[in-house]
Amino acid sequence: MNQTSDIPTTRWSLIDRVVERQPDAPEALAELLNLYIGALKRHLVVRHQIKSDLADDLLQGFICDRVLEKDLVSHADRNKGRFRSLLLTALDRHVASHWRHVMAKKRSTAGHVPLDSPENQANDLAGQHQDPSHAFDLVWARTILERAIERTREECHAGARPDLWTLLKTRVVGPILYQETPTPYAELIAEFGYENPTQATNALTTAKRKLARHIREVIAEYCGNESEIDDELRDLLQILGQG
Repeated sequence: MNQTSDIPTTRWSLIDRVVERQPDAPEALAELLNLYIGALKRHLVVRHQIKSDLADDLLQGFICDRVLEKDLVSHADRNKGRFRSLLLTALDRHVASHWRHVMAKKRSTAGHVPLDSPENQANDLAGQHQDPSHAFDLVWARTILERAIERTREECHAGARPDLWTLLKTRVVGPILYQETPTPYAELIAEFGYENPTQATNALTTAKRKLARHIREVIAEYCGNESEIDDELRDLLQILGQG
């Protein structure tokens, strides 16, 4: 979701509009789902090893069956945990139900279900729905980071400072996220005409600050107050550190 206001629409304000059936509830629900849909799909692809087209179908069914028909959002409670935990639990149950339905059809003709079948995997999964998996949390954290990185890139180019983006990409983003070798400062100094290494390191510090600000702004879209933002930021750093 692109930022359209100086004050971001928070996750809980969207939830409240949906639960209270306000006139703009459909728009609020669409915006709410847009915050999480990318992480949910990547959870299906990475965690469940589901192909992209089937993941799209499963997500569509999940939205229709669980979110709309069963009014999933009405079960959200800010005092009982994070909304993404509720979403993940419901999605995993939906996937488990899907595989049981698929394998029931196969069993009716084949009469046998292998131990490693999707049905048995679904049964295992159904018993693990108490907490969101680390895999999903990692996808969520990386999604937050990727959005913040993209906004930082856009800001640097819009401000005619492509050097800041290049410094950030080659000295921080590439090495940390993709294990790329950092570009030597000497090359960057020559490319952008910095007068000395100190000027280059100061520019990188500026770029890091921009990224940190955008990370906080993206997290703010999921939270209702500064305390929640700080909690989510700590979670983000812990998740990425474990990933």
